[in-house]
Amino acid sequence: IQLVGCGKEFSKLVTEFTLIDLYYFARGTGDQYHPKVVVLDEVQNLDHGQEGPLAGFLTEGRKFGLSMILATQTLRTLKEEARHRLFQADHKLFFKPAETEIVEYAKILERSTGEGSELWIGRLNSLKKGECYSLGPSLNKKTCALEVKPFKIKITSLPDRLNLRK
Repeated sequence: IQLVGCGKEFSKLVTEFTLIDLYYFARGTGDQYHPKVVVLDEVQNLDHGQEGPLAGFLTEGRKFGLSMILATQTLRTLKEEARHRLFQADHKLFFKPAETEIVEYAKILERSTGEGSELWIGRLNSLKKGECYSLGPSLNKKTCALEVKPFKIKITSLPDRLNLRK
């Protein structure tokens, strides 16, 4: 559902009602072996309270086959409880954060990886457009096992992926 052009409050209301409806539908009919993926951008604008629909998706959605791809430009507006819930996500991509949030992101990565926050500040500051750090399960081709470790990736531009550049 694309809500461009709708007022902010109307968009939020429609999104949250849709999420509530989908959550209860999945609770009644979904299962973890047939996942449904929900993609949400600007997720910082939604209700992150314990009774909000996002809390249900993030805390027990997987067992009902609900997967989410969430994007946000900032974590600053979220309460600590909401940030902790967001970081229950199994896989996270860290693009270059705003200068005002880089220390906070580095601390999150330090807790997740055991590598120092100063190292992460440097890494995050060095990211260019289309680059990010991936943190989550990834396949080790040598051992054929899933490992959780951070690594830098470069996302190929859409025109390059579609061979539209001449």
